[in-house]
Amino acid sequence: MPITVLLYAPLLLSQLYPRCDLDISLYFQIIDIEPKVDIINGMRKLPLLILLFSVFISCRAKREVVAPTLVEYEILYPLEARNRGYEGMVLVKVLVDEGGRVRNAMIARTSGISMLDSAAVHTAKNFVFSPAIIDGEPTQLWVTLPVEFELKEMRIDLTVWFNEVIAVQQEIAQTYDEEKVKDLYNLYKRFINSTRGCLDVKINDYIKQIVLNKTAAVWERFWTEYPAQIILFFDIINRYPDSSIRFEAEEDFNEFFVEEVTRIRACVSSPIADSLINKLSKAMQQ
Repeated sequence: MPITVLLYAPLLLSQLYPRCDLDISLYFQIIDIEPKVDIINGMRKLPLLILLFSVFISCRAKREVVAPTLVEYEILYPLEARNRGYEGMVLVKVLVDEGGRVRNAMIARTSGISMLDSAAVHTAKNFVFSPAIIDGEPTQLWVTLPVEFELKEMRIDLTVWFNEVIAVQQEIAQTYDEEKVKDLYNLYKRFINSTRGCLDVKINDYIKQIVLNKTAAVWERFWTEYPAQIILFFDIINRYPDSSIRFEAEEDFNEFFVEEVTRIRACVSSPIADSLINKLSKAMQQ
């Protein structure tokens, strides 16, 4: 029998007896220890090997197996990821020991967002399970499970937010105060972060009412195409060009814009997406 067939025999047996345990021992015996070389033909005659192997099969047709059960967990959803509107599911492979603790964790399938992947592994390491039980004994076992990061709902009351914004804008108009400008910008950022990932253009009805005409002009022709949260950065810059807060708004816009470009291209048809992205770029340069 060819050696290759013998080496694969255990694999074949495992397919034939999927519910059996295979205990495999391989024995080699060299019959001819002196290699022979045929110079003319350039062929080396290898020592004749007699490969003996024994396969011990112990079948357990009714093996009692209780899978690990997750009994204690807390999803660690990074604040930065939530503020950026990151959502996704990560498949994590964890090694659960005999006491139900996670000894190792690794990514089985990525979410595509490194921040969420890292959070999923960190989260999984703090999971607590009831251990796997095989034949009545707690057993260490690898299991794969999903860790999902989802923004369940919009975390802001738009009417309350709108009234707060109008009130702060009026206070600044009466008496300029840098701290009040910062308060206004924090309200803007709260709206941006809370509605990030929201594709409902109805939120534009609120935005149009609180921004300057100069700011609104940036979104002309796009109000019904895509949410306009990003122009709130421009509104701070346009309203208070001499404020130190405008520099913070510029920096935040640049960071937000890089990610927003991907969302725009994914959600809006190419001609409109190209036009919108180009207009935002020009607006920032001005």
